[in-house]
Amino acid sequence: NISINGKPARLFGSQGQQRSAAICLKFSEAQIATKAAKESPVILLDDILSELDEKRQNQLFKLAGEAQVLITGCIKPVMKLKHKNFFVEKGKIFTEE
Repeated sequence: NISINGKPARLFGSQGQQRSAAICLKFSEAQIATKAAKESPVILLDDILSELDEKRQNQLFKLAGEAQVLITGCIKPVMKLKHKNFFVEKGKIFTEE
Protein backbone atom coordinates (compact mmCIF):
# COMPACT_ATOMS: atom_id res chain seq x y z
CA ASN A 1 0.00 0.00 0.00
CA ILE A 2 1.21 3.46 -0.87
CA SER A 3 0.07 6.37 1.23
CA ILE A 4 0.25 10.12 0.82
CA ASN A 5 0.07 12.09 4.06
CA GLY A 6 -1.06 8.92 5.83
CA LYS A 7 -3.97 8.21 3.46
CA PRO A 8 -4.16 5.47 0.80
CA ALA A 9 -2.99 6.98 -2.51
CA ARG A 10 -5.42 4.98 -4.63
CA LEU A 11 -8.40 6.34 -2.67
CA PHE A 12 -7.33 9.88 -1.84
CA GLY A 13 -4.59 10.74 -4.34
CA SER A 14 -5.20 12.60 -7.58
CA GLN A 15 -4.43 10.84 -10.87
CA GLY A 16 -1.18 12.80 -11.04
CA GLN A 17 -0.21 11.81 -7.48
CA GLN A 18 -0.99 8.15 -8.16
CA ARG A 19 0.98 8.24 -11.40
CA SER A 20 3.91 9.98 -9.66
CA ALA A 21 3.98 7.31 -6.95
CA ALA A 22 4.04 4.53 -9.55
CA ILE A 23 6.87 6.26 -11.43
CA CYS A 24 8.90 6.60 -8.23
CA LEU A 25 8.48 2.88 -7.61
CA LYS A 26 9.77 2.11 -11.12
CA PHE A 27 12.87 4.25 -10.59
CA SER A 28 13.41 2.60 -7.20
CA GLU A 29 13.24 -0.82 -8.86
CA ALA A 30 15.82 0.35 -11.39
CA GLN A 31 18.18 1.50 -8.62
CA ILE A 32 17.89 -1.87 -6.87
CA ALA A 33 18.46 -3.73 -10.15
CA THR A 34 21.50 -1.55 -10.91
CA LYS A 35 23.08 -2.37 -7.55
CA ALA A 36 22.34 -6.09 -7.91
CA ALA A 37 23.48 -6.48 -11.52
CA LYS A 38 26.15 -3.75 -11.51
CA GLU A 39 24.58 -2.57 -14.77
CA SER A 40 21.82 -0.05 -15.43
CA PRO A 41 18.56 -1.39 -16.83
CA VAL A 42 16.58 0.25 -19.60
CA ILE A 43 13.47 1.82 -18.06
CA LEU A 44 10.34 1.60 -20.20
CA LEU A 45 7.48 3.96 -19.34
CA ASP A 46 4.34 3.80 -21.47
CA ASP A 47 1.91 6.73 -21.70
CA ILE A 48 2.90 8.37 -18.42
CA LEU A 49 2.83 12.03 -19.42
CA SER A 50 -0.89 12.39 -20.07
CA GLU A 51 -1.81 12.81 -16.40
CA LEU A 52 1.26 14.75 -15.31
CA ASP A 53 1.35 18.53 -15.16
CA GLU A 54 4.49 20.43 -16.16
CA LYS A 55 5.91 20.36 -12.62
CA ARG A 56 5.55 16.58 -12.37
CA GLN A 57 6.97 16.11 -15.87
CA ASN A 58 10.03 18.14 -14.80
CA GLN A 59 10.42 15.96 -11.71
CA LEU A 60 10.17 12.81 -13.83
CA PHE A 61 12.91 13.92 -16.19
CA LYS A 62 15.12 14.92 -13.26
CA LEU A 63 14.61 11.46 -11.74
CA ALA A 64 15.61 9.89 -15.03
CA GLY A 65 18.98 11.64 -14.86
CA GLU A 66 21.44 9.82 -17.08
CA ALA A 67 19.51 6.54 -17.11
CA GLN A 68 18.38 5.09 -20.40
CA VAL A 69 14.63 5.72 -20.37
CA LEU A 70 12.17 5.09 -23.19
CA ILE A 71 8.92 7.01 -22.78
CA THR A 72 6.02 6.46 -25.13
CA GLY A 73 2.80 8.39 -25.30
CA CYS A 74 0.25 10.27 -27.32
CA ILE A 75 1.28 13.78 -26.26
CA LYS A 76 4.52 15.72 -26.51
CA PRO A 77 6.14 16.72 -23.22
CA VAL A 78 5.29 20.25 -22.07
CA MET A 79 8.93 21.12 -21.51
CA LYS A 80 11.82 21.18 -23.96
CA LEU A 81 13.94 18.10 -23.34
CA LYS A 82 17.71 17.89 -23.58
CA HIS A 83 17.52 14.25 -24.62
CA LYS A 84 16.95 12.89 -28.10
CA ASN A 85 13.27 12.74 -28.89
CA PHE A 86 11.56 10.74 -31.60
CA PHE A 87 8.06 11.58 -32.77
CA VAL A 88 5.70 9.82 -35.15
CA GLU A 89 3.33 11.97 -37.16
CA LYS A 90 1.23 10.74 -40.07
CA GLY A 91 3.23 7.51 -40.16
CA LYS A 92 6.64 9.22 -40.37
CA ILE A 93 9.33 9.25 -37.68
CA PHE A 94 11.23 12.46 -37.01
CA THR A 95 13.38 13.95 -34.26
CA GLU A 96 13.45 17.25 -32.44
CA GLU A 97 16.64 18.24 -30.68
